[in-house]
Amino acid sequence: MDNQQRKKPAQREIRYCRLRGVVVAASLKAIASAAVLAFLAGSTAAQDQDEKPPGPAERLEARGLVRAGLVWITPVEAELRQLLIDIRKQHAEYRGVTRKFDQALKDNNQQLALVKQARAEANELDRRIDAGMASGALNVRQINQLTAEHNKRVDFVNSVGPGLYDPESKVNSLPLARLQEERIELRNAVILKLLKVDRIVGDVEASYVEFTDDEAIAADVAEAGRNNRLGPTKVYTSDVRRLARARNDVLNEDNPVNREDEEFRMWAILNDEQSVQVTFDPESELRLLSAADADNLGIEIPDDVAEEMLQVSDDKQVAGRPVTFASLRLGNQLLVDVTFHVLGDKDADLGSILGGKTLAPAQFQFQPELLMLKVSGAEPADVNN
Repeated sequence: MDNQQRKKPAQREIRYCRLRGVVVAASLKAIASAAVLAFLAGSTAAQDQDEKPPGPAERLEARGLVRAGLVWITPVEAELRQLLIDIRKQHAEYRGVTRKFDQALKDNNQQLALVKQARAEANELDRRIDAGMASGALNVRQINQLTAEHNKRVDFVNSVGPGLYDPESKVNSLPLARLQEERIELRNAVILKLLKVDRIVGDVEASYVEFTDDEAIAADVAEAGRNNRLGPTKVYTSDVRRLARARNDVLNEDNPVNREDEEFRMWAILNDEQSVQVTFDPESELRLLSAADADNLGIEIPDDVAEEMLQVSDDKQVAGRPVTFASLRLGNQLLVDVTFHVLGDKDADLGSILGGKTLAPAQFQFQPELLMLKVSGAEPADVNN
């Protein structure tokens, strides 16, 4: 027999192989069944867990309370706590940006004074050169010397001038404008939060009335954990007093403005709750709201309010529908019962405008060189509650 030929298995070995296959199949089937049972058991356990009744924390949250460490507080107190945190943070940012802006404006105006001086000297040298050449009073060497001095000043004007803010021209300083924009945004945010604190600080204790004698609340607070208790966490009188510095910094007669292209932009606050960015025009007798700003403010004017024609320039009229606000705030100055006219979509290019001549009985001092509008003379609102 060939040594390479494989031996046939004996009959008993064949039966064993078949039997082993049956055993393996049975084992796999058992494993699969066990896995299915385990999955079903897990699903049932998860379902049982989902159907587990809510614990004390869930029940307290369902009643509107908010956990602050070991104290359960009302949404009113939670909002006040967050407002105080935000005011401190944003006020610090505002002071930092204001310092940077003040230094940048000082540097800008110093450089601008040098540019104006150089421009005036260049004009005078140009006049002397032309007069000397016309009269023959200057020789070539003198003309060349004066021309070199003239060109030196022109080069300084052309290299430094375009990077400066000049209120007497269309020149803007982009870095200065960015600082002022950030400063104005922060100031507006701080003012709105300060006004909101004034509205809700007195409501903190009242917000606990429905909870203090509620036995279910007391039981849930006790069950929530050791040392858990119902708020308020503290009396906020001292915290509100510590906001005096922020109030003095942002709620005063100074209203910073920023120049965008040829327009001066600022924020005005309506009804002490909402703000709108407007173009300040010292010579205008109009208060206008663009359709987009009116929509953002949630203003809905009844259909029966008639349009009124408004003269925006010598050769242009626009139609606007009046809407009256309880108040218009500029810093610490509050004008009451103030009417704006809401423009249609076709006049969107005008934007929202606040005319300087509409601020009476308040008086204003517009200082474009300082990017500042000072408003006084109205009855200052009580901002030191």
